[in-house]
Amino acid sequence: MNGLIRKAGVFTLGALLLASMAVAGVPSSNNSTLPTGITLSGASTVGGSPDGVESSSSFAAKTFTIRDGNNVAVPNVAVVIDFSACTKFKICSVQTQSPTVTVNCAAATVSAVTNSLGQVTISVVGRYDTDPGVSPLPASPCPVSQAPCATVTSLGQPLGSLHLASYDDGASGVNPGDVSRVLADRVCYNGGASCAVPAPALFRRSDLDYNCTVDPADISLMLAALQDKNLTGSSAFSCSGPHCP
Repeated sequence: MNGLIRKAGVFTLGALLLASMAVAGVPSSNNSTLPTGITLSGASTVGGSPDGVESSSSFAAKTFTIRDGNNVAVPNVAVVIDFSACTKFKICSVQTQSPTVTVNCAAATVSAVTNSLGQVTISVVGRYDTDPGVSPLPASPCPVSQAPCATVTSLGQPLGSLHLASYDDGASGVNPGDVSRVLADRVCYNGGASCAVPAPALFRRSDLDYNCTVDPADISLMLAALQDKNLTGSSAFSCSGPHCP
């Protein structure tokens, strides 16, 4: 009887070890940490230097921590953000403000590799397309149509999704016109008479804190980004090359 118990214990231990080995090094959505969203920014210079709006975690820079099924950090793996479902958002074909970021325009993705701690910080230069045909999406509370549109994978493993917004809605970087756009989107969200769409309306582009509203916090973030641009020159340009199609 004792022999059977010992054998059962050895079998169970072996099964646990095999299970642990099977998930080692494989990114886990349960254990990895992603930001709620990511906001497209401008670049500091045409050549691109990572400072100000682009490098600050208060604005565009977002950190991803990748862990496996054993909750162990996974180093030296690519974290891929897929923007293909994010209509009206345009990413730059050259991410010069983040030289470690790789762009695949055909797939509408950007990627970067984790460090020894399984972490990578990514900022993405791009803009919102100001095509007058764009339609805002309904709000309150964040319906399926306004669900996060950017998806995140690593080693082919789905890790989650991100809300997407943009500081820049033109080709000239962050400027007072972007503040006016956020203010106008706030009016639309509240059903202002000057808005041509039914209330409440949510423009994904201006939800800078990703809480499914366009509110004073978003206005404050936009004003802070403009102030940083005026003081340091950050986010003063859009792209050093063309936008991805």
